[in-house]
Amino acid sequence: MSGARIRICFQKTEEGRFLSHLDLTRAMERSLRRIDAPLAFSEGFNPHIKMSFASALAVGSTGRREYLDLDLSEEVDIETFSKSLKEALPPAIAFVGAREISESAKSLSSLVNLATYSITVDFFKPESERRINERVDESALNNDESPDSAGWFIQDEQTRDSDPAVSVTRKVREGIEEILRAGELWRKPKQLPGKKISQSKEVRGLIHRLELIEALDPRVRPECQTSAEVLSESRDQTIAAALSESRDLASAETAAEPEAPLGEAKEGFGSRRALGAAYARIVLEADLIMAADGHLRPAELWEMIKSFGGVESADIATIDRLDLQILRDGKTFSPMDF
Repeated sequence: MSGARIRICFQKTEEGRFLSHLDLTRAMERSLRRIDAPLAFSEGFNPHIKMSFASALAVGSTGRREYLDLDLSEEVDIETFSKSLKEALPPAIAFVGAREISESAKSLSSLVNLATYSITVDFFKPESERRINERVDESALNNDESPDSAGWFIQDEQTRDSDPAVSVTRKVREGIEEILRAGELWRKPKQLPGKKISQSKEVRGLIHRLELIEALDPRVRPECQTSAEVLSESRDQTIAAALSESRDLASAETAAEPEAPLGEAKEGFGSRRALGAAYARIVLEADLIMAADGHLRPAELWEMIKSFGGVESADIATIDRLDLQILRDGKTFSPMDF
């Protein structure tokens, strides 16, 4: 009996963003066993399911269109298989589509060479500026008219005259322009504990496209916020999600509970330094080449933008891989159509 080969497109959802690639693989295997799919196994002492992913997704990231190839020991009805798998998958994985491909088709890892990422970044007031504003507010409540307090008021008025969200947008644009103008950009060699020193690598050639999609202000009232309806149809989900979270931050900022001190909150990927403390949010999109000798991670790209643009007090809130594609002769193709 002849076998079959299925190419599956799926999403790694928000519920599964902190799953490792190994956990994701196990969840997919269990779902396939649950629907009694006629799985094909490798030979040898420790046989395993013949299943290969296009590219592993980092912990903490979500994926809109991820792909895997699955070998089956016998042919199946693709519609019945798709319906069964869709119902069997856990919330961390959402089924998008499936199609049968030739058993001699090239592997996904050898075809896919372009990844599109959406990077959402939150910006926070430096601690020194927060202390100035707190002193201003305290002086205003006490009606303190001393020369020192007047000086604070002058500084605060000057600060409020300039929109920090506009300043952030300008710096990010400058950083992007510097990167795109550069002929070469080299990744510095580094050494992780217990590993060899990584060699320096030219990474400018790995940036196929880079642009600022939208700048948002979580402090504004909902009726004043940018509406996702006026944004590009291909990006409306990314912006709508950012807008929704922006409204949550704005509501938290006006709540009765005081904000936590900046220094007490945990920093890092996906963190919130202080509830409601973010004063601006941007959404970036980048097409990154997946070279055989190494990739450029979205977090590394953001560090480059920060360095070239002089950006401070910012954390990556989310990284969403929008798609994996095949780039050939300047044109892109979906693995589902190739």
